Amino acid sequence: QFVRTFSGGMKRRLNFGVALLHNPKFVILDEPTVGIDPQSRTHLLECVSQLATQGVGVIYASHYMEEVEAICRRVAIIDHGRMLVCGTLDELLDRSHSDVYLRIAAPADRVRSRLPDTEVVPINGESAFVVVKRDTHAAAGAATTRLAAVLNSLAQGGLEVVSTETREHNLERLFLELTGRTLRD
Repeated sequence: QFVRTFSGGMKRRLNFGVALLHNPKFVILDEPTVGIDPQSRTHLLECVSQLATQGVGVIYASHYMEEVEAICRRVAIIDHGRMLVCGTLDELLDRSHSDVYLRIAAPADRVRSRLPDTEVVPINGESAFVVVKRDTHAAAGAATTRLAAVLNSLAQGGLEVVSTETREHNLERLFLELTGRTLRD
């Protein structure tokens, strides 16, 4: 007796194929890439995108925000059954700027004393991140002026910038901002 077992990716592809046999006008996919290998994931995402270009309506529910950004035109963020935001990716994300993170070689309380109106995130007892966010209502060049003022204040206080990093606005950041940054039950 021969028994064939399917891997997670094979099962997902088979389920997806069966769902399309009757040429639906609309499909709902709930976490379709959970537990599958990268090749199967890539193939499934390509198929979903192709379906949408063929005029099939697709609702794609996922916790993988990078997938949602890659294949969805409209997005709704839902938390505990409540819709928090809904719109196109461009409406939800201001991709015209990134926040700047400066790692400072000093404890957070020392950095806060130099920069009382700036977000300071402790990393450990020896260093902290300073987050320089662009005010969306500020005039052009305001972010550059703000960053220069932060760097100047740090230099005057003898605080060394160890590294800088920019972080784009994305759905995962938006989700965390809207729902809170802590784990919940």
